[in-house]
Amino acid sequence: MTFKTHGSRESFFMERLIPMKKDVYYYMLSLLKNEQDAEDAVQEAMIVSWEHLEQLRDPESAGAWLMAIAKNKALVILNDRKKSEDLMAKAPERGAFFSAEDDMLHREDIGRLLRAIDTLPARYALLIRMQMAGMSPGEVREALQIDEGRRSVMLYRARKSLKKIMDKME
Repeated sequence: MTFKTHGSRESFFMERLIPMKKDVYYYMLSLLKNEQDAEDAVQEAMIVSWEHLEQLRDPESAGAWLMAIAKNKALVILNDRKKSEDLMAKAPERGAFFSAEDDMLHREDIGRLLRAIDTLPARYALLIRMQMAGMSPGEVREALQIDEGRRSVMLYRARKSLKKIMDKME
């Protein structure tokens, strides 16, 4: 597609595709039944649509094109989820795999992890503890009053810092 009749590539994307993000999210949520997976599918679909915008033949069908990309991303996520569930179902029970000695080592590892978390900057320690407590990404964003991009960046940095600390502890 040429953008001469529709302005720049950026303006077409911002005017035609970005406004559809919410509709795509709700469609993904209906397929995936999980907020984080729906957000991931939308983000990946937006990236793919940006990267392949020139392949859009008819600007009037931009919405259907974006929805098709998102649906394909959802199918990949569903397939990955099924594979994970199958692997978990085939995994042996914990008791059959670990001895009492392994359980003691596991407790020591948890203690080491908690000590390492305590040395992180407060905002990173809080984020890691929220995740360990089982809070959803949405709950974390709301509690910290940050957007998803910021949460993801902070979590990446927190994990990276934690790994460095854990490596030094060994």
